[in-house]
Amino acid sequence: MDPLEQLRDLHIPDPVSFWPPALGWWVVLLLVLICVALGVWVKRYRQSTAPRRTALAELTDLQVQFHETQDTVKLMAGLSELLRRYALVCFSRQNVAGLTGAAWLKFLNEHAKTPLFASKQAQLALTLVPYGAQESVETEEMINLVKQWVKQTPVPSRKTFA
Repeated sequence: MDPLEQLRDLHIPDPVSFWPPALGWWVVLLLVLICVALGVWVKRYRQSTAPRRTALAELTDLQVQFHETQDTVKLMAGLSELLRRYALVCFSRQNVAGLTGAAWLKFLNEHAKTPLFASKQAQLALTLVPYGAQESVETEEMINLVKQWVKQTPVPSRKTFA
């Protein structure tokens, strides 16, 4: 008997199956999911802190304008307006819009980690000077107080806008 006749024909191996993928594809999928989740988190965080960043940028603009013009009344009016607009974004309109004078200062102090506007200087700067009163005010101190208040005030969650 011929030994070559006992040999079988060539067998083509089964095609490589699509499922389950190799371990490397699972790692790639996991990395893509982590990157997407991280991207979504960063986007939401940036959206939620946008009011704070905008307020701090406007505060810097006010400070630059003050250094150019040295107009204390205009600076204090701008600081007061900035505080009110930021408070309207962070809190409900019913809680903020009608506050003036001592009630406004009390609100600002209650919603900061430390009472920033309790001093007589801060009270004068936010209640009288914006309306033209000629009082001596420490402008850099007021700018720093407003900056601290904006940084300390909690940014609203997404649930409050829904």
